[in-house]
Order: sequence, then structure tokens, then C-alpha cells
Amino acid sequence: MFTKMPITKLEAARRQIETATTLWFSESDPVSIHTLVSAGHRLVYDINRKSLRLPMLGDTTNIRPGREKEYRDILAKASNFFKHADRDSEKTLLFSPESTAFHLLDACNVYQRLATERRPLMRLFVLYMEIHYPDLFLSKIWDNREVANLKHLSKQRFFDEMLPIASKLVGS
Repeated sequence: MFTKMPITKLEAARRQIETATTLWFSESDPVSIHTLVSAGHRLVYDINRKSLRLPMLGDTTNIRPGREKEYRDILAKASNFFKHADRDSEKTLLFSPESTAFHLLDACNVYQRLATERRPLMRLFVLYMEIHYPDLFLSKIWDNREVANLKHLSKQRFFDEMLPIASKLVGS
């Protein structure tokens, strides 16, 4: 009766991550972005655990034994708050939208390794993060004066100007 489209878990993750990335660059609603990022991140996390086993947010290698669930609960707090109201329908969350970018970064990096493909939107987001958080990365891309100047662009302008370039680089 209804048209059905076949979709894999990895494709669903890609769609969620890329939609969230586009919304993030346009500075759309942070709750909606976080919800999409969390869904895509969880799919990538689960697929990764069964295949490559790359380290990701949520892994507990440096967490005290017996505290692993507490750690994962902290990472999932906003995601769960935005999805469920069965036990806490009257509560308010002090949400930090900036945290979403780091879940998105994790999802982009691991998705591209799992899918063995470089995605222009994901690469663009990683580049943005490398430029804006240079102390976190081994990459020295921000040492280039032209690249460093990109730091002063708004998210939307960075997206508009750099996506065509990222698309060409990934395609080559």
C-alpha cells in the first residue's frame, strides 16, 4: 500500500549526520540538531562496536571500573531528555548546545571510516572544527594564514564558501 525504500543502518546514520550538519551550519534549532546527531551517533557507535572498534565518545577505556554506565548516562543525558518524558515530564534540563558539535565530530570521523568514503559535508564539518579548536587536533592546517582567516567567517558563510571546495577535494 505504501511505497517502501530500502535503507541500511549506515545509510540512516549518514542521512541523520548530514542533515544535522547542514542544520548546525545554518544555526537552526539546537535541540533538533542534538536529537539528530544523537540518533546518527548511536547508529555509528553500535555499528563500530561490531566491526572496526574505533574509540568513540561513550567508550570507557579511562573510566573507573563500575562507573561505565554513569559515564555513558552523562553523555546521553540531553539525548534521553529530548526523547523521553515518561519519568520526568515536569523537569527542565540545562542544555549546553556546544556539546553537540563534539558528538557530531565523533560521528563524522567514525562514519567515514566505517563507510570507507569521504563525505563533503562531514569533511567540511571536521575542517571547521580543526580551524576553530586547533589545540585539540594533531593537524596543523590552521598554521596556514588563508585557512586561519576562515575562522572569522560565520558558520553559514563558511558553509556556503567552503562546501563547493570540499566537494571537489573529496571527489578527487
